[in-house]
Amino acid sequence: MNPSRDAVFDQCRKRLHGHYPVPVRKSLLELAEFVDPDLMPDSYGSGEAVGQLERKVAELLGKEAALFFPSGTMAQQIALRCWADRTGNPKVGLHLTSHLEQHEENGYQILHPLKGILRGDMESPLGIRDLESIHEPLGSVAIELPQRHSGGILPQWQELVEMSEWCRERGTCFHVDGARLWDCAPFYQKAYSEISALFDSVYVSFSKGLGSIGGAAIAGPESLVQEARVWQRRHGGNLFNLFPLALSSLHGLTTRLDRFPAYHAKATEVARIISSLSHISVTPGIPQTNMMHLSFDAGQQSVEDALLQTSLETNVFIARRFWKRSFTDKLAVEIYIGDGAMDMSNEEIRQVMGRLNELISK
Repeated sequence: MNPSRDAVFDQCRKRLHGHYPVPVRKSLLELAEFVDPDLMPDSYGSGEAVGQLERKVAELLGKEAALFFPSGTMAQQIALRCWADRTGNPKVGLHLTSHLEQHEENGYQILHPLKGILRGDMESPLGIRDLESIHEPLGSVAIELPQRHSGGILPQWQELVEMSEWCRERGTCFHVDGARLWDCAPFYQKAYSEISALFDSVYVSFSKGLGSIGGAAIAGPESLVQEARVWQRRHGGNLFNLFPLALSSLHGLTTRLDRFPAYHAKATEVARIISSLSHISVTPGIPQTNMMHLSFDAGQQSVEDALLQTSLETNVFIARRFWKRSFTDKLAVEIYIGDGAMDMSNEEIRQVMGRLNELISK
């Protein structure tokens, strides 16, 4: 998208995808209202803001301890490094679309002596058959919940249980890439602690879904967190002050965590509306989280032009980032249902998406 397109999208008053962008000043004022006026800054991760967040996350996920990081990439690589050191095995079972493999410049293999053993396909989440097809010992298995590259799909609960048991029988550590773990509870109808109980360690992000400025955490046994703390220092992750990120993360947990069932219900309604259109399809057909991919019967330029024209006419931002998927030639965009879509009626969404469909069909 060129700058003029981005400007149109950024100025839209309504949004089908995601939360509303918040100006920096407003974001800081919201945090100022949220925070205890007597709270003092932390020092290298030691302070009440970070400590309160870590305790809250450990309690939510039912783990002994949690450690806050400025970056999810750093957090997850460190968790897997700690498991590799403990097991003496650097091999990690991964889905081929894992964030570690696709979006981190191969950092987990360059910065750490880790080796990914890739399985799966774009249309399915990592499953027990994928693990059974690996005939070499693994130090750990990392599964992404939900699987973003496939439109937010999830394995069924029993499949997760079987994978957890498979790992424990072999002394393999089971880790969850839960950057969007908050999205999963409505589908599984389980508490976050019950989902997390299947895993030895859990990574969560606070910017994904919760809309914080940034930050992440890993949760697990106290001993793992202490080992990770050493690696955090080696990575330069214990910044002098972390309280802005920590407070924003606490704010996100406080204000948005209870909204995910409503986001998921709205995603189901949105998918039903779009599935009735002739030139747009939805993956998965029935959303398992508040995320989905929309595919188009048109080329990229035609879709880009249609998205722009629809936004100009309706003042609604739909999407801008395209996904190319190996199992189909159709282009796709990601729709993440958040606060924006919650402020739109189903009839308004039907009209907006109907107009997009008309423009694509021309």
